[in-house]
Amino acid sequence: MSSKPKAVVSDPRFLTVVDIEATCWETGKQPEKSTHSDIIEIGWARVDVVNRTIEDRGTLLVRPQRSTVSKYCTDLTTITKDMLFAEGNEAMNFREACAYLRTNIKTQQYPWASWGMYDYRMFVEHCDSLDVQWPFGSNHLNVKSMYQTLFAYEDEYTAAAAVDNTVGGFEGTLHRGGDDAYNMARVVCWLGTIFKVGLNANGPLTPIQIRQLQDHAETL
Repeated sequence: MSSKPKAVVSDPRFLTVVDIEATCWETGKQPEKSTHSDIIEIGWARVDVVNRTIEDRGTLLVRPQRSTVSKYCTDLTTITKDMLFAEGNEAMNFREACAYLRTNIKTQQYPWASWGMYDYRMFVEHCDSLDVQWPFGSNHLNVKSMYQTLFAYEDEYTAAAAVDNTVGGFEGTLHRGGDDAYNMARVVCWLGTIFKVGLNANGPLTPIQIRQLQDHAETL
């Protein structure tokens, strides 16, 4: 089965912002048997693009199928092996998670977005390797690319820096999929004010324009 996005008609009014967490290790300490990094959490937030509001949010814990959760990974994400494998938990495998996204969150009906292309590539790799149906619409928005266009004078392009610079600070736990997706959705709503205020988005914003956007966002 091909994991490449199908020609699904997407409703442009809504956007599903997605953030994943995956198994990881300290540099040079990846076990030989763990040849793949597995998705262990899929966070999402639904944005009403017209009204620039977050309509819904959630997260799914996903059991890794080709690797294990290291101490380093737990320290970074707070996700433990027990959270994924203990009897009675709500974690599911990747195939089940994608089916849940399609059926319950209706992710194939809307465009989707992520910070950079890492999440996109991870879904492509997982769907290809595990023969799983693509869970999203055909259109993907790279929020990091949008942010870089507007803040070209900055050297730091992390998602956390974008949150701090636009909506006044991160809410929740950093490196948890649900909270990361929610905060990135806040940034997406903030970026939407560019069109509301009527500023030129064809190049980097000046400090004065950024202040105008920040002031306007605080009134929304």
